[in-house]
Amino acid sequence: LSNATSEFLTLGDKILIKYNGSKAEVVVPSGVKQIAAGAFHSNTTLKTLVISNGVSSIGTRSFANCSNLKDVTLPESLAVIGNEAFANCTSISYISIPKSTKVVGESVFYKCTGLKNVVYKSSADMPAGMFYGCTNLRTVAILNNIKSIGDYAFYHCTALTDVCMGAALNSVGSSAFTGCSKLTVSCPDSSYISKYCFSKSIKTISCGDANADGKISIQDATF
Repeated sequence: LSNATSEFLTLGDKILIKYNGSKAEVVVPSGVKQIAAGAFHSNTTLKTLVISNGVSSIGTRSFANCSNLKDVTLPESLAVIGNEAFANCTSISYISIPKSTKVVGESVFYKCTGLKNVVYKSSADMPAGMFYGCTNLRTVAILNNIKSIGDYAFYHCTALTDVCMGAALNSVGSSAFTGCSKLTVSCPDSSYISKYCFSKSIKTISCGDANADGKISIQDATF
C-alpha cells in the first residue's frame, strides 16, 4: 500500500483507502462506495471537495486536519459520517448534512473555527461534540425532527445567534450550549426545547402555531 502511486487508491468493494494526489480541487470518482478512515487526513493542499453520488459512508477522521479545505459538497447517497470526519478543518464556512444521512459520529466538526452556517437535513440525532469549539458558527437550521442533542454539541460556539428546532426534540445533553451567550432558539411554544431554554436563560422565538389559534398561517409569522 505504501508503494501505491495511483491518485485514488481503492480496494475491495470500491473503498477509497488513500488519496495520493496533490490537487486543490478534488472530485471523488463515481463508483466509489466508501471513503475509509484517514483517507485524506492532514491534506493541506485540498481546498474544494465534491463527494460524488454513490458514496454511502465517510470514515473516522477521513478529512481531519485538512486545514485549507473550504468548500465541501456531500451527496444525497451519504448514510454514515464517522467520528471527527472533518475535525480541525478550520477553513470550511458552510456545510449541508444530507437528508439521507442516518448515522452521524461524534465531534464531526470539532473546532472547525471557520464554520459559519449549517443546514442539518438529517433525521439522525445530533451526537456529542458535533460543533464543539466552532467559535464562528452563527446559524444552524435543523430541518428534521431529531430527538436529541448530545453532550457538548455546541460547546463554546461563542458567535452562535440562531438555531431552529422542532417539537420532537426531547433530550439535550450536558453543556450542549455552554458558552453560547448570543443564542436565540426558534422552536414551538410549550415544547421540550422551549422549556429547556427557559431553564437555561436562553432566548427563544416561538414558531409553528405561534399565536395558539389552532392553525398555522401568515398570522403566526406576523406574531
